[in-house]
Amino acid sequence: MPNDWANQDVTVKDLNDLLLSLKQFLLKMEVDSQKILMIDHITNMLKPYDVLSFIDVQNAFLDNFGKNKLDVIEKLEKIKNININDIKSKEFRDGLTKGELAVIAQRELGISRWKLIKLNRDEMDKEIEAAFENINTLNIIGKNARRENNNYKNP
Repeated sequence: MPNDWANQDVTVKDLNDLLLSLKQFLLKMEVDSQKILMIDHITNMLKPYDVLSFIDVQNAFLDNFGKNKLDVIEKLEKIKNININDIKSKEFRDGLTKGELAVIAQRELGISRWKLIKLNRDEMDKEIEAAFENINTLNIIGKNARRENNNYKNP
């Protein structure tokens, strides 16, 4: 049960909010200012990654434990800056690791990253393509509904 939260969509922003609440509590308790500064340092360090899942950031650090710190930061920056338009291209997706693609597909398309990670690469691509087809279908339905609504209002 201690890892139940790991399956939820806990973001880095959620962690930062928790740390800021802890900071407010410690200020009221008049705790050593070094601890307050440490919380400030951690929240400032994590702030650029607010939109990312906490677990994904944790995994990026653990996967790269002992490696160059700049490699980890570059990996997180790469994931953070990729958007839905980027992953429409199969060639672009091919340049990503399965883990990176799963994180981005969850953030941009709402597909469970755990579901994607279990799939092979071809199956991952099929899931992502299906999500794009669903988006296109919903857009067409929305346009038709608006058109019908306008026709109803202005016969």
